[in-house]
Amino acid sequence: MIVAIVILIISVVASILIYTLTPLVGQWYWFWVPIVLVPVLFEVLGGILILCTGFVQIFTDKSKPQAKPSKFVKWLVNELSFVLFMISNTTIHVTGYDKVPQNARCLFVSNHTSNFDPIVLFCIYHKRTLVCISKPEIWDIPIAGALAHRYGFIKINRNDAREAIKSINQAADNLKNDISDIVIYPEGTRSKTLEMIEFHHGSFKIATKAEAPIVICSLQNPYMIAHNAPFKRTHVYLDVLEVLYPEQYKDMSTGDIAKYVQDKIQKNLDEHANRKVMPKKLRK
Repeated sequence: MIVAIVILIISVVASILIYTLTPLVGQWYWFWVPIVLVPVLFEVLGGILILCTGFVQIFTDKSKPQAKPSKFVKWLVNELSFVLFMISNTTIHVTGYDKVPQNARCLFVSNHTSNFDPIVLFCIYHKRTLVCISKPEIWDIPIAGALAHRYGFIKINRNDAREAIKSINQAADNLKNDISDIVIYPEGTRSKTLEMIEFHHGSFKIATKAEAPIVICSLQNPYMIAHNAPFKRTHVYLDVLEVLYPEQYKDMSTGDIAKYVQDKIQKNLDEHANRKVMPKKLRK
């Protein structure tokens, strides 16, 4: 948030200087210029900052394993998350924030409809280190792949059972060794229709192996950011529904846990379906 505030201050000061140091200041009907310049300059400076993260790409060797998340990249990703949501004119509404235990590493579980989904969590729980379980293709995306690697994201190849088990074990070790929290989207991919895909129960082995709390989250509307930004405000809703502790799920199979979590999220989505304002493309 510090970077976003600095950019905002620079935008305000620059807009005032542009107005006062030009002939515009002597003509009252140009009073609106500095007001308009503030958001324009913020968008431009924020965009430049995002492009500057390309330096991370230059100094990242993705062939070398990242043992622990880089503190600098974690800070950078969190700051960029705030800037991105300000640029995109997005407001995040959170319920159940305090349900998440402060003294334990957790497995965060949510439905998945957008590439913005993890950024919502980074923004809200910026004091925590949230490592995502991601598909290998993310590493091929310029800048995003470098940031994911340096942040310590864990690749999972669902088409290779042996490699998938290694990824699950690595995620469980992160929790047990107090390296990071873990974020998973058990659907395995983004839902194009907004209807939840059946959860892969193997993902929950991360929690059972580490005996870690499972934070059940429900997300609505992140997919609207790409349709609305920057001129129309997007309201994103993050509901932390429940924290499922090891003593509560110890006698449940991973299939039972997956069904319990998915039913919990589906119920919340159904209860708050009126929050959705779908664009024309998704209404068809």
